[in-house]
Amino acid sequence: MYKDLSDSEMLILNLLWESKRKLSAAEIMEHFQERKWKMTTVSTFLSRMIDKKVIQSERKGRKFLYYPTVTQKELKRRKAWDFVSRNYSDPPRPCSNGSGSAAVNDS
Repeated sequence: MYKDLSDSEMLILNLLWESKRKLSAAEIMEHFQERKWKMTTVSTFLSRMIDKKVIQSERKGRKFLYYPTVTQKELKRRKAWDFVSRNYSDPPRPCSNGSGSAAVNDS
């Protein structure tokens, strides 16, 4: 099941989406230097984000590079589904009336 991201994790994910390239923990820390995060703090955020399956890492030489594994659209979809599944015992399912628009199922 999808787990919510903290505000700090969302900031990092937005940076990774905007950068359009893989970033090291040092580059992420440098970008957020006004927050005065230590490397251990950034590493903790990155580790948690990997556990939540929103980013992945690859080793390049002696460092790891991080990149998103979900798009902004996919994350919005996950958040919406999580909200529905937490708040409704029988979540609605989309159905089609054949015209390409959603239809109400009265059965």
